[in-house]
Amino acid sequence: MKIKNIVTVLLVAIILASCASAGTVVPTETAVSTSTFTLIPTATLTVTPVPTIPRERFTKGFLEVALPTQDLIEQGLTTGVIRQTINVDKLTFDVHDNLNKPSQQIVFGRSPETQEVVLATRVDPSTGEIIWHVAGLRDFADAVGITIGTNLYSDPKNGDGLFSQSDQRKINKLVVQEYNHAIIIELGWGVWLEKFKEGEFDFSLADDAVNLALANGMTVEGDDLVYGGSDFEYSYLGNIETKLKAEGLNDKQIKDRVEGIVKNHINTVMAHYKGKITEWSVLNEWRGQFVLENANPPDGFSRIWKNGGGTDQEFVKMVFETARAADPTARLFYNDADNISRNWYGYKYNLALVQFLQQSNLIDAMGQQFTDMDLANHPTEAELIATMQSYNMPVIVTSATFNVKGAKGTENEIQQGQAEMAVMVLDSCLKSGVCRDFRMWEGFGDKFNFEGIEARSTIFDENMKPKLAYFAIREYLTQIIDGRNSQ
Repeated sequence: MKIKNIVTVLLVAIILASCASAGTVVPTETAVSTSTFTLIPTATLTVTPVPTIPRERFTKGFLEVALPTQDLIEQGLTTGVIRQTINVDKLTFDVHDNLNKPSQQIVFGRSPETQEVVLATRVDPSTGEIIWHVAGLRDFADAVGITIGTNLYSDPKNGDGLFSQSDQRKINKLVVQEYNHAIIIELGWGVWLEKFKEGEFDFSLADDAVNLALANGMTVEGDDLVYGGSDFEYSYLGNIETKLKAEGLNDKQIKDRVEGIVKNHINTVMAHYKGKITEWSVLNEWRGQFVLENANPPDGFSRIWKNGGGTDQEFVKMVFETARAADPTARLFYNDADNISRNWYGYKYNLALVQFLQQSNLIDAMGQQFTDMDLANHPTEAELIATMQSYNMPVIVTSATFNVKGAKGTENEIQQGQAEMAVMVLDSCLKSGVCRDFRMWEGFGDKFNFEGIEARSTIFDENMKPKLAYFAIREYLTQIIDGRNSQ
């Protein structure tokens, strides 16, 4: 597939046009004398009307909204998101339903020459006010009715973030500008929430990230409730068997004791975020006994269950049953890698696992990580679609990356290839009929991605400037919106 009408040069980064809400002024109480005084006449206020878009300037529908200002155009030019000088007074406008929030509509402001969407309105969740922004991927996704997401973090006030304070704040600004869905990894057991001591929870970082997402009108994903490898590597669970054996417990008693710990963790975390987080990665990269044939050791939970006379299936079912009972309205999914093609080794295990959970109505979606997309060697679109459909349930592209390490060709050819690969994954998702959720892992800059800067795996470069793949996704979504409107 060739991406048309896309500039093949690197463009500068998105910087959020943040709209800080005004603080409330609390009047100082002043004692009034009981003596007589003369009333001061009330001043006559002259209100300057805010200009609104005339009805005749809309090409589709009508929503009364104030005109955008030229400073947004200048902002977009400075960051490179807007690619040519445009007089804001000459923009054309069209109105679209927000398919993710049916009570809302979106106004697009387009270049009169190219019809490229450059500005978009959003509704401030706290005030209900309609605010103009430089258009981001999230605005297109809302008009199409899909989620497009990546990681969002707490504010690094005390240097407790994953990146430098400066970088992490830039990341968060970019993420709330571009994405409508937030992956909160600070909800992980081992690294953050319940790290040092059983039953001792620290929600501060996760709370900050979740609240930031909600304040910006994003949906939120809890990632992950249980992730055996990480949980045992980074928390007190790494020594739990030794500790319990020293207390005189046998293997069966250790299994039962750890089961209580797992249930308490799930119940405590989900109760804390009930009503805020509506979607959970319940179990991530489960490494039970079945993966021994691939030389991967089972994680600690699998080992404990086997030693205590239990099975992997019993553990998996217990985890999902606990999550389902903790919040029956939440969307629950299993998440894994090495599963985006039916001939990849993880596929058959994942398929068997979700089919087992489906029997008891304990799972709502299958999460395919798509961190395995490599420009030099990747499955065809037909295979991606067939694999998604084979799970026979909704599929989430949970953490896509687009690795170009080792790719041959000129820089422009590599950029073009990455753009085509990114659009192919999104197109596969939507054409499959089972996928409406497209999420990228650390999708805000190549230098931050776990695959390494040399892989250049994201749609933003090492300086957080949008790459050709970014604009390809925008164009792809625009074509869906325009095609729908022309029918």
